[in-house]
Amino acid sequence: MKTLIAILLLTATSMSVMAGGSYDDEVLASEGWPSRFEDSGQRAHVVNLSKTDARVDLSSDEPTVWVEKTEAANTQDEAVRVLTEAQSELEKIRAASAQYQSDVMAKHAEDYRIQAEALAKIKRTAQETLNRAQKMEEVAAATREQTELDYLAKMKEAREEGDRYIDEAKNSARNKIELITQKNIQRNLDPVKVRTDPVNVDISAGTIEEICEALMEAPWECRIDFSRKPELAYARLKFTSTDPRDLAFQDLMQSIPGVRVRHQYIFDLLKDGKPAPILMISDRKTR
Repeated sequence: MKTLIAILLLTATSMSVMAGGSYDDEVLASEGWPSRFEDSGQRAHVVNLSKTDARVDLSSDEPTVWVEKTEAANTQDEAVRVLTEAQSELEKIRAASAQYQSDVMAKHAEDYRIQAEALAKIKRTAQETLNRAQKMEEVAAATREQTELDYLAKMKEAREEGDRYIDEAKNSARNKIELITQKNIQRNLDPVKVRTDPVNVDISAGTIEEICEALMEAPWECRIDFSRKPELAYARLKFTSTDPRDLAFQDLMQSIPGVRVRHQYIFDLLKDGKPAPILMISDRKTR
């Protein structure tokens, strides 16, 4: 066993010497190896490696090997430990940062989702309100249009009914007027009534024709014929009478100065199939 350990140490030393380029007994001595010229029975020998002190006890049949770290190795291990701890802290910080970023992004995503849902709800509510307003406007427009149509229809019906009432009233009045007129005409065509009906005439300055028209009634027409004294047609007289018609005419004829004027009733004349009697005022001599 001793021989095996010695061989291993010798191999390591040889490799170190080969790395240096030459064999040197002083080098072996400085590393704590026994010189090949020293007694191999020394109790303890030290092999100085870069990071550790390897000690081998060959004094007994059961050799003991222990390794002690050098100060540089301890410093390096401390640096590695500090670096490892720093790297672990960095990883923790990175993990915490990643988690924070994830939480922030999740919070932003949740806020965005809430805002998007709120905006969508607002848009949906606004659209529903707009739809209701449009529907109400359509209903109001239809109602207004129907109301206008109903109003126009009622106005048209009322106008037509009013026109009908007016036409009926006009026709009724016309019929009554025609009836009264026919009665008056018949009455005014009665020779006795024509001559004896009282008149009511008060003219301050009128021509003879104007006074005669005031003395007669429909459908009588007055005609003046002054061939002997044409200027009488323009003469103006004052005449007032409430006497029977024939007596009033006699008074009028007698009031015309310088000539004898006569009046004559002509009953049996027609115009367009209707009675058209004439009162003639003339200064001609009668046979």
